[in-house]
Amino acid sequence: MSSAVTLGKLRVIRKLITIDSAFSENAMQNVAVLEREREREIEERGEQERDARARALHSRSRARESARERDSERARARELRAKRALARREREREREREK
Repeated sequence: MSSAVTLGKLRVIRKLITIDSAFSENAMQNVAVLEREREREIEERGEQERDARARALHSRSRARESARERDSERARARELRAKRALARREREREREREK
């Protein structure tokens, strides 16, 4: 009877070990899944940060280009005003000479 009890206890222990192993394996798989998800999140965050930096760089580049265009337009306008002023002065001199 004692050996039957011992054999029963061994079977129970073996089942518990099997169940524990299954839980451990499942837990390890869950940890692996969580690690992969975490790595994916880190990669996505890195991609988002790179995209944001690229957009900011492009935006700054566009702003610089716009500033250059405005400066160029202002310079052309100054040149045009200077030419008109020079032409006006020339006409005034001509009028003075004619008098």
